[in-house]
Parts: sequence; C-alpha cells; structure tokens
Amino acid sequence: SLLSFILSNLSPDQRLRLALSSCDTNCVAKLRLTATDKLNKVESYRRRLPESAMHTRVGLTLARQIKHIRTVLYVLSAISQKLQDQNTSGSQFLRQSQKYYSAILDNFYNNSGAV
Repeated sequence: SLLSFILSNLSPDQRLRLALSSCDTNCVAKLRLTATDKLNKVESYRRRLPESAMHTRVGLTLARQIKHIRTVLYVLSAISQKLQDQNTSGSQFLRQSQKYYSAILDNFYNNSGAV
C-alpha cells in the first residue's frame, strides 16, 4: 500500500518519532507489556546459556538486545508518566519527547553498529 511505501522510505528516526507521537496511553501500555515480555524471554534464554557462551557472538548479541529493550522500557515508562501528568504542557512534552527518541536511537545505533 502507499502508506507502507512511504513509511519504508522514512529514516529510522522519523519512523520512531511518528510511531511514538501517535501512541496514546493504551498504546504505550501495550508496548510496555510487549517489551517486558520480550525482555523476560531474552533474559531467560541468556541465563540458560553456558558460561562459556557468554562472550561469544550469541552471548554478546543477547546482551545488546537486553540493553536496548531496557532503554525502550525506560523511555516508554517516561512517556507513560508524561501522558498521565495533566500539568505538562504540550510544547514541554514535545521537547522532552525529543530526548526519549534520541535515547532509543543512540542506544540502537551504539548496539547495532548501524550508521
């Protein structure tokens, strides 16, 4: 569809901004639940690895995934708190949202080696 084509041509930064800016309280709650479930699964898998595998490619990949998911959870928690706080002005929330987007993207780029 046209919307899929347009979204696929956006930069990761723009896709993230669009996704999080159009996400209401229920959406944030669902994302937090999904991220928490993913974190539990990845941590469980990592715990089952033998000690010798912790410093292999698989172990290091799992460690990066865990770090990234925790960053996403932190950002979603902060966004959820701001959405529930009725005293936050819209412009202040948008300025703070920029920090959240940057935190997720910086973490993703640092962990994936993406440019």
